[in-house]
Amino acid sequence: MPVAIPDALFKLVARKSDKVDSQYEVLGFVFPQDSPYYAERYWESSRWRASVARIELLAGHKLVSPAISFSELSVTELWRQRREDFEPGCLRFAP
Repeated sequence: MPVAIPDALFKLVARKSDKVDSQYEVLGFVFPQDSPYYAERYWESSRWRASVARIELLAGHKLVSPAISFSELSVTELWRQRREDFEPGCLRFAP
């Protein structure tokens, strides 16, 4: 029996803005299923950045409610990655 395997997985990460009340800051990513970069020891998440609009187009669904006020962050505004923020199973990817 054939099994469907997706080409990629998406992730939207949101947090409350410390700049604007009741607004969220959003980072979007599309991680391809197969990439030569996965063999690297250093995990650079910025190479997989994607806009919310692009992810919604790929998914074929509206993922962020129009009732939610949000701003997308640019690649230069990625939240700092700290080793202690990684799950134990993912520590090999930590900076």
